[in-house]
Amino acid sequence: MDENKERNDECPICHHHGMRAFLAGLMTFLGAFAAFYVISDMRLHSLMNPEYQMRRMENAL
Repeated sequence: MDENKERNDECPICHHHGMRAFLAGLMTFLGAFAAFYVISDMRLHSLMNPEYQMRRMENAL
């Protein structure tokens, strides 16, 4: 029991609930931003692909 208490006393974030909430929110935002960036980058590269554009123009004609 004493070992757990000593470890928790050394943790700088364990007793600051506001800091824990802020860091959890920040990590969630960064994860969502990274996922959005990766998906939008993949989509942009597929849209700029000349083969894709040629297929679209053939289907339109």
